[in-house]
Amino acid sequence: MKANNKHGFAQRKNQHYLYKVWCWMKSRCYNQNDTSFYNYGKRGISVCDEWKNNPKAFIEWCSENGWKSNLVIDRINNDGNYEPSNCRFVAKAESNVNQRIRKDNTSGYRGVHYRKKYNNWIARIQVNGKRIELCWEKTAKEAAMIRDKFIMQQRLPHKLSFPNIIDGGAD
Repeated sequence: MKANNKHGFAQRKNQHYLYKVWCWMKSRCYNQNDTSFYNYGKRGISVCDEWKNNPKAFIEWCSENGWKSNLVIDRINNDGNYEPSNCRFVAKAESNVNQRIRKDNTSGYRGVHYRKKYNNWIARIQVNGKRIELCWEKTAKEAAMIRDKFIMQQRLPHKLSFPNIIDGGAD
């Protein structure tokens, strides 16, 4: 028995990769059992009407807007929906840089985590697919400031924890 498949993208044998991306995108936004639902659908992130029930429209938009197999879909505004005006294709590393501070972040700063075992805060950053531990400090703020300084010195595209502070004394 053949499933009703109007667009032809879902056939297992010849499944289009962007059809999988479309399925994952919808699942994150609408499937409460998806492990990513908390960070997407529960926050109110949705898929625009143009794409929601039309994988062909999504795949065509992707093909016309720079999709390549080594790129991932990225929402420019992390609080915005999946829609043509808010989506782009970037390298995975750039997409990782564009992430928001999660609600379960206990430090309140990007890339800073508490290490209970050592009773201190660690600042980390990922560059070219490698995680770098920058420092272990007594306070989260100190660790975040060191991380920001590293980002500025290395001219990295990562978001800063203190974007309004201009570093006049960088070594």
